[in-house]
Formats: sequence, C-alpha cells, structure tokens
Amino acid sequence: MSDGYVRLRRFFEDISGTVAMDSTTGDTVAKAGRPLDTIYVQRIVASIVSAGVAGSVWRITDTDGSILLSDLPADEAKEIERDLGATGRACKEGEGLVITADPPGATGLISWDGYRKRTGVGAA
Repeated sequence: MSDGYVRLRRFFEDISGTVAMDSTTGDTVAKAGRPLDTIYVQRIVASIVSAGVAGSVWRITDTDGSILLSDLPADEAKEIERDLGATGRACKEGEGLVITADPPGATGLISWDGYRKRTGVGAA
C-alpha cells in the first residue's frame, strides 16, 4: 500500500483488524462507533476457507445498515481483496463497522484496514 494509506492510519486512530467467521456467525460488530467520529475503511480482505451454501455472501455495513461494500460472495473457498482507496469509504458519523454473513455458514477470516477520524461538531 502506498504511503497515503498508512499516513492516514497513523495520523488518525488506526482501527484495522480481523474477525474470524465461523458457521454460526451472523452479524458481528467489528468496530464500535463513537459519537462525533467517523470510521473509514480503506481495504477489505476476505479469506474464505470453507464455503457456505450457494448464494452466501459476506456484507460490510455500518451499524445503521448502510452498505459500505457490495456483497462478497462466500459460496466457494477463495480470497477476495477490495481496495477502497487511501481516503476509504466512510461509515455514517457515530456508527460502527458491521460484518454480516448472509446466510451464516461460510468460515474464514475477514480483515480490514482503516482509521477513525473526529468529524462531528466540536471536532478539534
């Protein structure tokens, strides 16, 4: 990744992480929201180890239900990477980052790079 990605994560709060998805995982709050802050997702990597049923997807939304990234097919074992740019795609202000398996069944890991930035009224 270019320096712009890393620079933003170092300047603001780095919220990068990984969630293990198992056959019973439904909605998972990967990173909680905070009032006056906005979460930006720069990159998503889904490593699907065991496929779900035909049509299974992993979905990335905010806690308000707004879709950040179109569905990632989880019906076959593979690795999927989506680059959302250095600035990233924003959750709504104050909302958290949610990963949903629809329907549950596929197993693997989903990782993201991103940062949290103070954007609300009174932001310093």
